[in-house]
Amino acid sequence: MPLRGRLRRAFISGGFDLVGLSVVLVALGGPVYDTDGVLPHFCNMKALSVAVSYNAILAAAQTVVIVSGLIDLSFTAVLALCGIAAQKLLLLGVPLPIVILGTVALGMCCGLLNAAICVAAGVNPLIATIEPA
Repeated sequence: MPLRGRLRRAFISGGFDLVGLSVVLVALGGPVYDTDGVLPHFCNMKALSVAVSYNAILAAAQTVVIVSGLIDLSFTAVLALCGIAAQKLLLLGVPLPIVILGTVALGMCCGLLNAAICVAAGVNPLIATIEPA
């Protein structure tokens, strides 16, 4: 098979996803490169990767919801509510296991409320999740 046909097949099959992602990262990272040499150190890149990973995990969870055919806009609002509740409990001196259980319980209650509104009342999930957000 000629080279042009193999390249076309690779583009169609998605074989160039990683190459495309690498090109975009280099293209976006080039202008960000700090001229005094502070930014490209290992510690800074590690901190940036950790910060981005949180958003990637949340995006993956939201993708599952969207692919299932529903759109849940309250996801980030519930996440923020649980984060604030965890912070307040920690500042009050509550032990960490209790904070984790309480935060998970709060998130589950919010999800149960949204599910009850959508399923029991027959409200469109998009409309039901815009209200809390």
